[in-house]
Amino acid sequence: MVVLPSQVVEQRFVVTGLRSDGEIVIQSGLAADERIIIEGIHRVRHGQTVEALSQQEYEQIKQEEKQAELEAAQSQGEAS
Repeated sequence: MVVLPSQVVEQRFVVTGLRSDGEIVIQSGLAADERIIIEGIHRVRHGQTVEALSQQEYEQIKQEEKQAELEAAQSQGEAS
């Protein structure tokens, strides 16, 4: 799935090429500057509007969520 500049999801078919070290070359179907969905693909549909995040933004949010979970677990441990 590709996220268009309008933040709308578009289903796209691609042609794959060589595979090496866990990476796959996309021969056609995507442009180099297009944004793709790499997580949560099962929750979006063609035509849906989404808020796309860069990899850095995504990693920052995941780190904050992990920190909040640790703090909550520590709080529960102190309350017991």
